[in-house]
Amino acid sequence: MTGRARRAAAIALLTSAALAGCVDQAELDTSVAFSHDRCRNIDAGARIVSFSEAATLRGSQLLGAPPESIAGAESEPADAPPRLVAISKGPQPTPGYGFALAGPARLHEDTVHLRVDWLTPPADKPVAQVMTNPCIVVAIEEGNWRRIEVTETDGTPVALAERRLPTR
Repeated sequence: MTGRARRAAAIALLTSAALAGCVDQAELDTSVAFSHDRCRNIDAGARIVSFSEAATLRGSQLLGAPPESIAGAESEPADAPPRLVAISKGPQPTPGYGFALAGPARLHEDTVHLRVDWLTPPADKPVAQVMTNPCIVVAIEEGNWRRIEVTETDGTPVALAERRLPTR
């Protein structure tokens, strides 16, 4: 095989591998439910929350909500609502820290891959010295996924959340 033929074969192999990686990752509907800089009752990491739990993160209460958590339900209706995922890096020393959603979530096998941007205050601007606890709550399309891996756009891991799927 000549050098040109080897190079063409290598390019074909890499292209097919790249395309195969794209094909088995489905895009999921994803939206920001809210982003807040003084979240309560959340540590660094990610967890699946009910609508009522999401309200308490902001110090609110969802009126008329059932006491049971949607996230912990053993069986789910076919028209189940999207899952809410709360993500935090824990307390921060000043205002200006937070998250932004960096595109739709992608499903690969039983894992949702969610990318976020970690926002930091400008280095050249004065900021108040007050503790904050920024979080973002993201709604993700329902499906047969078991875990969510959250990473920053540069690949830095942020958190992993797992959930129980109903048994059939």
